[in-house]
Amino acid sequence: ENKRLESWLMIVTAFGVTALLVPGLFVWSRFVTVPGDATEIEVVAQQWQWSFRLPGKDGKLGTSDTRDVTADNPLGVAPKDPNGQDDVLVEAADLHLPRSE
Repeated sequence: ENKRLESWLMIVTAFGVTALLVPGLFVWSRFVTVPGDATEIEVVAQQWQWSFRLPGKDGKLGTSDTRDVTADNPLGVAPKDPNGQDDVLVEAADLHLPRSE
């Protein structure tokens, strides 16, 4: 055992990890900043299948819960939530949106 060597290696490793991580966090924050006018879309992946839920005319997604999942309600949208009554459900492999959205 060499306590001095272990301490030195620990400090150098911590400095190296910090030097690599900090610039990456600044770059990452620019990529994950969501624009204020972005449309929220819920995407559910199942084996061999995709489902999409888009907000309706009110612009809000209703709440969902796994306890509400049925054959008629595959995404579990809460039946009593008024925000979910006009949600648009798309069960397809692709979702095409206009360029402006």
